[in-house]
Amino acid sequence: MAEEKPRADEQAAADAICAVEDVEQCERLVPSGSVKTPDWRVLMSDGRVADVEVTLCTDEAGVRFMQSFSPRGSARRWPDERLSYVWTVIATDHTPTANRHLPLHELMNAVCDVLVSVEGRSYSPQQMRGAADTVLRLDPEMMRCCGGTRSVDVVKVPQHVGSGRGAVRTYGNAPQGGRVDYRRLIPVIQECINAKAGEAQLDNAPDLRWLAVMLEMEPASLLNEFFGPGSPSPHPSMDAITFDYFHEVWVVAQSRGGEDNAEETYTVLRLFKPGDSQERHIVPRS
Repeated sequence: MAEEKPRADEQAAADAICAVEDVEQCERLVPSGSVKTPDWRVLMSDGRVADVEVTLCTDEAGVRFMQSFSPRGSARRWPDERLSYVWTVIATDHTPTANRHLPLHELMNAVCDVLVSVEGRSYSPQQMRGAADTVLRLDPEMMRCCGGTRSVDVVKVPQHVGSGRGAVRTYGNAPQGGRVDYRRLIPVIQECINAKAGEAQLDNAPDLRWLAVMLEMEPASLLNEFFGPGSPSPHPSMDAITFDYFHEVWVVAQSRGGEDNAEETYTVLRLFKPGDSQERHIVPRS
């Protein structure tokens, strides 16, 4: 049986919408059996009715990237019988969501090919480390697999273990921060929209279909950087985000405003149909 009590992100989405719109009633919708329903039905004072589906975005792609290379924080071992050394590298991705289409196994194949070629030269282990770092940045196949925002760095002098017994030990890194660019939000939000549109949970909505994308972690920081309290005007246009299934998309993150950032607020970016307008709101958290 589904829980009737809303999750924290679901309640926050309803609170943010009610702070922006003149809402007469906000009804929690509970699934009946296996039939999926949206999370809320909102009745506005002007008679409009919107069914609202809520989705939480926590930069899951970044977590998956790191876990793929260093599960539970420990190095992952990739044996390769062509290698005679154990190499330790760190794979970094600054935009893991945008790079999800790049297969990780292809990246590791390219890494191993580079290291095999470096081992084939008459280098000392110290020289091999430097040579590998250079080739990992310039190799055409590595460049293709890295998509412009990935990198692989050798972090230790390789250790000789014998012919055919070599391997690559990997750690993953998806740093929060990186290049501060509002466009990094676009693939994150778009992915949420596409995933929820595919579930078709609002097919039976009596009037409007709204999606609330609740941001956490780095996506929330980026939203607040460009749209939050104190962000500079004019605010950037997000018209690169597209959607057909929903009538509106609400992008929401917790923020702080007021004097000394003492006031708890929500940053709300309200997106209408592509080609139309967007609205930015800072509203108090209830």
